[in-house]
Amino acid sequence: MDEQIILKDSRKLGYSIYGDPYGKPVFYFHGFPSSRIEARDIGEMVKDQNVKIISADRPGYGLSDFMPDRKLLDWPDDVLELADHLGIKKFSILGVSGGGPYCAVCAYKIPERIISAGLVCPIGPVVEFINKENMSFFNKIILELTKKTPWFVKACLIFTTPFLKYFPGYLLDLMAGDSPECDKEVFKQHGIFELLANATSVAFNNGHKGPFQDLIIYASPWNFDLKDITIPVHIWHGLSDTVVPVSFGEYYESSIKNSIAKYYQNEGHISIVINRFNEIINELMEN
Repeated sequence: MDEQIILKDSRKLGYSIYGDPYGKPVFYFHGFPSSRIEARDIGEMVKDQNVKIISADRPGYGLSDFMPDRKLLDWPDDVLELADHLGIKKFSILGVSGGGPYCAVCAYKIPERIISAGLVCPIGPVVEFINKENMSFFNKIILELTKKTPWFVKACLIFTTPFLKYFPGYLLDLMAGDSPECDKEVFKQHGIFELLANATSVAFNNGHKGPFQDLIIYASPWNFDLKDITIPVHIWHGLSDTVVPVSFGEYYESSIKNSIAKYYQNEGHISIVINRFNEIINELMEN
């Protein structure tokens, strides 16, 4: 179900609901560059677990309008408006990969509305010292260029956006880089690569602005401290991840006082979601 709401500032926010429509609500924050439909197969995985997945496009992605000068701290306000619109008082949150910071900022800013919070292979604050030694070359160079020459990254995105929209599989191949065997095996499963390619294509429905804004947010100070998160936060990370190396998950674990971390041998960036999601959602919903 694809829907839109009109926010207080007149922006449209697009979202989809997957899984059990009457289940316990989990707000799912998609990766980069991706969109709400990333959660479609996840909804299928948990449809018998009494879980409703609410997956919203971030501003500038998919069905959501661009928000000029957006900051990471703005996102919880959009989440609250959507929750209130849906009549949901308390909910769980889950951020995957590039959605990790958006989950963390909700845990920081609106803890009174959150039942449980979880991070799956989350990218961390790039301005901090985090060991990126095992990150694929493509991802590492994009983050470094965004920090040092954002104008160049913006120009590249403007130029390549039509290509990325209509041929997103090539971007997935580049981002995968030297993927571990566990991720390569998952990509061979029916429909997985196609789903991620479709989610990436939808990310560029409004052009380059949303994804570029995310890159700037990742590479800029977040203006809140992970140490100030007071609620428990679950962290799951694959030790074989080359898209977002496990050092990012370890950084979250060391920074958040009440973190509960689990690291998986022989799981990568994609395989952890496909192979472990039922386990992840069960642990998230135990609270």
